[in-house]
Amino acid sequence: WLMYRPGIKAVPSLHFHPTPLGPSHFFIIIVTVGTICLWFAGPVVEKYFGHVGVIALIPVGLFFGSGILPKEDFNNLPWNVVFLVGGGIALGAAVQSSELLNILALSLKTLVDTYALSLWAVLVVFNAFVMVVTTFISHTAASLIVLPIIAEVGQHLGHPKMLVMSAAFMCSGAMGLPVSSFPNVHCSQVEDASGQTYVRASDFIKSGLLMTVIVMA
Repeated sequence: WLMYRPGIKAVPSLHFHPTPLGPSHFFIIIVTVGTICLWFAGPVVEKYFGHVGVIALIPVGLFFGSGILPKEDFNNLPWNVVFLVGGGIALGAAVQSSELLNILALSLKTLVDTYALSLWAVLVVFNAFVMVVTTFISHTAASLIVLPIIAEVGQHLGHPKMLVMSAAFMCSGAMGLPVSSFPNVHCSQVEDASGQTYVRASDFIKSGLLMTVIVMA
């Protein structure tokens, strides 16, 4: 309400018409639960499936192959969202494989050790670093590299849990760009009846960066 003034005065009611569960519903439930279980068992099944993203192709193949989802749905999939997410993951993988993020995190650790910063100063420094990094690349990739270093610094200061929990919260709080998180990607691609997106990149910059700073504070 501070930035947008929607002209809708009442939310239209949605009518739900329940249908009895059939074989296709149970098939969808089984495939969905099985996929989630495989995701949870990522390290165990990685040698069989490879990257965890490959597991996501299982429901795609089963649903479209069995005819539950027609080919029209496949053609109408938001492929721009897929490529946008893939671009963010590729950027995170490039930063991770080149050890650029690791170098930056270790540089911050050296800065902390050199200037003997207080606990609260360290908290601000690492949260600011996490905020900037996770705004541009995958939260998961950034947290896997940064959090162990933050835990090591916190162990040295005697408060590892506080620093790690604060940094983890900051990872989820970065939302200043469409690629900052998967929900942001989805929101940026939702279109109205005329094919126009409801939310633009400038909207994320205005409201998303504001919320990121609030989380930082």
